[in-house]
Amino acid sequence: MHDSNPAVRDSASMAIIKNMTPESIDEAFKGKDHQRQTIKCAIREVLQNNLILMNEIRSFLQRVQMIFEEGNLMFTQDVAGAYDQGIFHLPQSTY
Repeated sequence: MHDSNPAVRDSASMAIIKNMTPESIDEAFKGKDHQRQTIKCAIREVLQNNLILMNEIRSFLQRVQMIFEEGNLMFTQDVAGAYDQGIFHLPQSTY
């Protein structure tokens, strides 16, 4: 997606769209937080780049980004809820 040649970007875009869905990417990287973060950074970089992208791949990448962000939000809410319910306890200071 970073290639300066539009034909290469278009071919890569079509291969991604044809063989993947945002949901399949989400499923493939569930529980792999470091890799998800790397993918989010790569998507952000591609979307902010001045290279012209097909509308379909731009929408696809934005959807992946949104799904990954929603996953982070749900995880954060789950952890906060667990603290609220007393499932997790903050360590007590020994001072």
